[in-house]
Amino acid sequence: MATAASKTMPDVREKTNLADSAMQSMATGEGRASNHSAILHDAVRLLQAGPRDLTRVERLLSLVVADLSAESATAYEFDRGAGLLRPVVTTATDNRARIMAESLPSDSGLPAEVIQYLKPCVSPAVNGERRTVAAPLLCSEEVAGVLLLEGVGKELQGEGEDLLALCAAHTACFLHEMRMQEDLSQSRVNLREQFMRAEKMRAMGEMASGVFHDFNNILGAIMGRIQLMQLKATDEEIKKALTQIERIALQGAETVKRLQAFARLRSDEAAQSTDLNLVVEDALEVTRHRWESQAQRRGVTYNVNRRLGKECHVNGLHSQLVDAVANLILNAVDAMEMGGQLTLETSRVGETCRLIVSDDGIGMTPEQVKNVFSPFYTTKGQKGTGLGLTVVHDIIVSHNGSVRVQSQPSQGATFIIDLPIFRDASTSVPEKPVSDEPQGLRLLVVDDDNIILDVVTEALEDAGHRVDCFSRGGEAIDAIGRSQYDVVVTDLGMPDVTGWEVARAAKLHQPRLPVVVISGWGAQFSDEQLTDSGVDAMLAKPFHLQVLRDTIEKLAKGEAVSAK
Repeated sequence: MATAASKTMPDVREKTNLADSAMQSMATGEGRASNHSAILHDAVRLLQAGPRDLTRVERLLSLVVADLSAESATAYEFDRGAGLLRPVVTTATDNRARIMAESLPSDSGLPAEVIQYLKPCVSPAVNGERRTVAAPLLCSEEVAGVLLLEGVGKELQGEGEDLLALCAAHTACFLHEMRMQEDLSQSRVNLREQFMRAEKMRAMGEMASGVFHDFNNILGAIMGRIQLMQLKATDEEIKKALTQIERIALQGAETVKRLQAFARLRSDEAAQSTDLNLVVEDALEVTRHRWESQAQRRGVTYNVNRRLGKECHVNGLHSQLVDAVANLILNAVDAMEMGGQLTLETSRVGETCRLIVSDDGIGMTPEQVKNVFSPFYTTKGQKGTGLGLTVVHDIIVSHNGSVRVQSQPSQGATFIIDLPIFRDASTSVPEKPVSDEPQGLRLLVVDDDNIILDVVTEALEDAGHRVDCFSRGGEAIDAIGRSQYDVVVTDLGMPDVTGWEVARAAKLHQPRLPVVVISGWGAQFSDEQLTDSGVDAMLAKPFHLQVLRDTIEKLAKGEAVSAK
């Protein structure tokens, strides 16, 4: 169809068939001996030379320029998202840099008509001036780009159309292949990055496994000694201080558990009703050393504002949520090196409880906002690990919640967390009364960590039991062979003889002898694995001494307990 601005030529796809016939004709020597035929023959030889590349596309365009007596030809790729035609290759020499630097709008002029009608278009001749020819570059019935010929001196008809169709089809295939190669190259880069990330995670998991074991042993010893002191303390101030120390130690233990879960080492906890306001208070208490003590030593002030709503109970794990909020607080403090306002706000929003943590720090760019929850992504350089906000994201998602961030450079950041409400939050669940433990049980305890061994032994002896303690698994097995015990408590990871071997020896000597395994590796074993190894119960370090007492009591009574 024709317009006032241009006239359209026959469909390039129809002309491609004619061009194919011309190619066959020239290849067999049946073409007419003319200048056009020679150019077409050169085009056929060029296309048969091998794989397409940018240089060959430019040479092919040069043949079309020569055949149509044009000044230059430029191939543009169609960027649909931006609505632009971006230059890919041109035959221009004098103004090559300008042409290759300028993109054309796809919604005006000849390009718009070409894209709309999928046919070549020619600008009208004015006072004998040379014209402009535009042809669509079609791939799979879609416009991949536009071929633009400037200063065309011949009529676009007959054999000239054939060569233009041939050039357009070839260039469209080239653009398609080029894009596929770029996508393939990007896919390789993405796969390489994913592989490297997986390798980092695997290495971190292997390294962390041993570190977590050591930390759990240390925290187990600290908590055990605190709990023994709580039982014997009479001063209320001392009891209060011990309770605070225990809470911080528990927070450290839960942080280790979160890291173990992040490294795919454990996931064994059950959610419960959690007061989001208490989570905020505990998170502030855990991080107080950063935003108060250390800040005061640096002469910096952080104004912490609490805006806590009512009835903000969620279904979750208190320690994990404290860990998440503490990470957000520390992140905010890092963003305000010279001090500033830190605001924590809770409220009910429909069927969710919302927590907003905001600061007036340096803020983030759109790119940083996009990647802020990605593993190993950090804006802190050597000071950051790139895991803090990833842990926050994982914790919130594991609670069936959502977390998002709003930020702009120099305008602070706001993290918004939404968590499902706990519907039965108003109903308090009475604590199970601690029953009297059976007195005078004969117990065997083995652990290669002497501090934990002393704490456990003292706690069980205070409960009225007789305890034989050993620091080596081989000594414990010898004792089991010589004496009769009511319950065996063994550490899992020991250098000479493992807890598995102690458990098997106990069952071999006394098939009904209950065995409790305590482990710094975490509860990463299935009930079936524990049962098959002769283990009746497992406690992950650090554990509460009362939980150990209750477990021993049930096993001594012959009551069934979960293996972990």
